[in-house]
Amino acid sequence: MPNAKIVKLPLSDGGDGTIKIPEYHLKGMRINLIVNDPLFRPINASYLYMDAIKTAFIEMAEASGIALLKLEERNCFHTTTLGTGDIIVDVIKKGAKTIILGIGGSATNYCGIGMATALGYKFEDKNGVELSPIGRNLSSIKSINTTHGISGLKSVNFKVACDVSNPLFGINGCFNIWSKKRVL
Repeated sequence: MPNAKIVKLPLSDGGDGTIKIPEYHLKGMRINLIVNDPLFRPINASYLYMDAIKTAFIEMAEASGIALLKLEERNCFHTTTLGTGDIIVDVIKKGAKTIILGIGGSATNYCGIGMATALGYKFEDKNGVELSPIGRNLSSIKSINTTHGISGLKSVNFKVACDVSNPLFGINGCFNIWSKKRVL
C-alpha cells in the first residue's frame, strides 16, 4: 500500500509509560527527583508538570512499580508506595491544582498507605504506635492520625488513570490473585 499514511498516536492504560503520553502530546516539563522505591531504597523517578494549567501527570510505576524489583523481591507484604507519595508532595509544593495519577504497574496491594504516609498521615496500631507503610501492616491499622497532613492537599483535584477494576478482596481481589501467583 504505497499510498498508506501512518499516524502515530501513543496511548496508555495508566501503567508503565503513562507519562510519556501527555509528554508527547502536551509537551510538559519532565521533573526528576530522588524518592523511595517499593523497598525504601533511593531511586530516581520523574513526573510531568504543566505549570500553565497547574497539572501534574504522575505514574505510580516510576517510584512504586513492580518492574523495579527483582523476581525474588516481589512480595506485597514488604512493599510501599511511599515514593509515589514523595512525588505527590513535590507536585503540591510546585503549586499543582490537578494531579492525574496512573496507578498501573504497582508493586503494592494495600490501599496506598505509603502515599498517605508521605502526605503526613500516620497509621497506628491498637496501642497508638505508628506502623511502617507496608502491606504486612494493613491488617494492624486501628487508627489514622490526620493531624499532620501537608498543607494544600485539600485544594488538589486527584484523577486516577486506570483501565481495570481493582477490588482488594474476594475471588477477583488483588490479594487472592497475588497469592495464587505465589508472589506472597
